[in-house]
Amino acid sequence: DLGTYNGVTSQGGAQCAVGTLCWTVQNATFNLPYLWVPATGGGAVYRYITNTGGRDGPFFTGVKPGWPVARGVAPGDSPSRTAVNGFDSTLWVANQGLASPGNAAPGSGVAHLDFEGKMLCYGGVPGIAKATAIDGNGDIWVGSYSNKLMYKFSGTEVDPTTSPPTCRLLLTAPTIIRPFGAAADRGFIWVTSGSTTP
Repeated sequence: DLGTYNGVTSQGGAQCAVGTLCWTVQNATFNLPYLWVPATGGGAVYRYITNTGGRDGPFFTGVKPGWPVARGVAPGDSPSRTAVNGFDSTLWVANQGLASPGNAAPGSGVAHLDFEGKMLCYGGVPGIAKATAIDGNGDIWVGSYSNKLMYKFSGTEVDPTTSPPTCRLLLTAPTIIRPFGAAADRGFIWVTSGSTTP
């Protein structure tokens, strides 16, 4: 009762008892009609406006020494998986680290961008970063495909003493498979493999 209802109601209705929180999809408005799409070869992501079909970007996903805290820092190293944080609309992008010859971008890791594409922090994920999922606390889980590990980074905390700021690593967890894709539910991170061999 202290917040603002957006897409839900507790006032009752045809399928909703008074005092019960119910979806009101027909009345819901979406304030952020955007879709983020990685351009792996370009080291960037683009933001598509789903209402109009327009496109913004590129927003680079890499970092470099002495970087400015601004949009378009440097091309990322093969950005692939994305995850949008529903709490603050920030974007996480896994850079696979599959550099082509002459690509000076940093290797495998995860970039955290704000809604406008500004880099917030960068976290290293050795061994081909792929699977990404945001848990119920707003923290990001990123899979190391080669090393069979999941890295959990804070969704809000960074180390500002480094350049660029480092996303705060909370823990690593071993998996029995090579993380290729991931999803989160209320209490678990689900990981899929992209290989038939462990």
